[in-house]
Amino acid sequence: MAGSAAGWVVCTALIVGRPVDPVVVAQAFLLTAVFYLRDRMAPAEQSADRVTMPERTHWLADHAVALRRLGRVLGALAVVTVVLRPAGLPWLLGGLGLSVSYTAKWIPRGGGRGGRIAWKQLPAAKEVLVALLWTVVTVFVPVAVAHGPWDRRVALTAVALWCLIATQILVNDLRDVEEDRRRGTRSMPVLVGTRIARLVGCLLCVAAGLTALLLGSPALVVISLATLVTVADYRREHDSRWRPWIEAQGVLAAALAVLT
Repeated sequence: MAGSAAGWVVCTALIVGRPVDPVVVAQAFLLTAVFYLRDRMAPAEQSADRVTMPERTHWLADHAVALRRLGRVLGALAVVTVVLRPAGLPWLLGGLGLSVSYTAKWIPRGGGRGGRIAWKQLPAAKEVLVALLWTVVTVFVPVAVAHGPWDRRVALTAVALWCLIATQILVNDLRDVEEDRRRGTRSMPVLVGTRIARLVGCLLCVAAGLTALLLGSPALVVISLATLVTVADYRREHDSRWRPWIEAQGVLAAALAVLT
């Protein structure tokens, strides 16, 4: 996942015509690794992951002490990248607030039912908000550090990446649909069913592909088609077949962008 975030930064720079900044690439990698470890090590998340990702969750539990130490080191290195590239700080602070509040139950529950819910329990929020967070880190921060310009290509790149990342999150939600339903997380597949959720994912891929054509980016066109195949054909029982592609999407996008 962290490598994918770094790859999307490279892809963004090449598409919008800005230099690839290794510090910003490292920053995306480090921040994604830190927050991925934070989420996966949280007891509430691990209880769900034991159902959806048992082997990975057991490995994380067995190496918990070392991984927490690694997380602190990666966090310190991420702070160094922020100091080196302060122009991205406003965007990062906004993304940090979104990330921290994503799983915290701070939103009052409506309908007179009392209690509070997290962002992730709002309808389809997993697809919308997590994809937005990735777009902040992989598009808006690199452009801010490069001091713009904030033009049409940046907007189209943000749209394309948001659609592709949202689709990959939706694929993960297809895997997690039963556990999300049990935990009250109203992901897209829970809300509308897996068939319509797949259709939504396919439409997002079409939107990403059309945007890629407007950008003149063969790399994003290919990634859009590959992601379309993924969301249409994904089945939980074959998750191991799809997992490398799902988690390396940005790396492959960057490689194609470099080659084209």
